[in-house]
Amino acid sequence: MTFQSAGRSSVRTAQASNRGKPRSLRQLEETLMRTEITLAVGGMGCAGCAPRPATVARRLDGVARATAHHATGQVRLLVDPARVDAAAVAERLAAAGFEPVEAGGVR
Repeated sequence: MTFQSAGRSSVRTAQASNRGKPRSLRQLEETLMRTEITLAVGGMGCAGCAPRPATVARRLDGVARATAHHATGQVRLLVDPARVDAAAVAERLAAAGFEPVEAGGVR
């Protein structure tokens, strides 16, 4: 049995996703345009609770990455400062039932 290619459409799709700058350069530019924010958050009582505030934060437009750790009580975010700030994230976390204590560690 011989394998036949899916045709040109699959090749065009792959080429379309790689237009312009090389992927590593695009990623570098995106990272440089982002700011890291650390929020102290209450209401994470166990390791099972930690994913929820990270998920809530990730749903905000402009949040590229969010991680939470229950032992430190912190949520760390990588955000596009033109689209979202620490106050907006704190508001969203408070609406979800968590207790944002302070914003800090902005780089």
